[in-house]
Amino acid sequence: MSQGIGQPGIEQPGVDKRGAEKRGGPTRQWPVQTSISRQISKASLESVRRSVGLEGLLPSERPTVYAMAGIPASGKSHFVQLARRDGRFPDSAFILNPDLVMTALDEYQLDLTTQGPEVAFTTWELPAREITYELMQGAVDMRCDVIKDMSCAREENYRMLEQFKQQGYTIRMFHINVEPEVALQRLASRQAATGRHTPPALLHERHQALRGLLPRYRRLVDEFLAYDNNDLGQPFRPLN
Repeated sequence: MSQGIGQPGIEQPGVDKRGAEKRGGPTRQWPVQTSISRQISKASLESVRRSVGLEGLLPSERPTVYAMAGIPASGKSHFVQLARRDGRFPDSAFILNPDLVMTALDEYQLDLTTQGPEVAFTTWELPAREITYELMQGAVDMRCDVIKDMSCAREENYRMLEQFKQQGYTIRMFHINVEPEVALQRLASRQAATGRHTPPALLHERHQALRGLLPRYRRLVDEFLAYDNNDLGQPFRPLN
């Protein structure tokens, strides 16, 4: 039986483990729901599942994870958009990006308007991640391709990719290099344009963590490609 991908050993309340075994499918294991995540309305959750969920996904004959890596504001999501447009990434893949889920939540948008970007981010970042991991496991159950549009700067991200490999996924990593000083300027511009907040301290923390993880990723993944995105006049310049 395959193991749920996410945070091992933590089961989502309400999931019938015996039922999954009887159906022959994997036992799903999600992060524990927090009290704040239970305050998300059913209507908001349904809206998220329609906009960034499993609708339209197709199983893949050779399931692959397209794993982005890079600090906040390095251009990862823009790279994903371009790669989907030109066919390097499949349109039928599940996009694993908690920011997409967070900004789609009605509750986040309400806090963004009434409490400001910092409060909205602090309140809804972790619940959005929980929901995203739940949706991801549904895509894995279907053997869909996955686009991991995240920094990949935490140990749990490394363990997640290990679990994908154990379940027979091919792992392709795309590292977008941007210096922290450049990314900080882009963060400020992004928040002014969209209201989406990312703490500057988090950017520096991810930068340091990613430096330690990149050599391990190179040994783990099936393909590693690196790009420089410091100069927007020459975006995503290949480094390999």
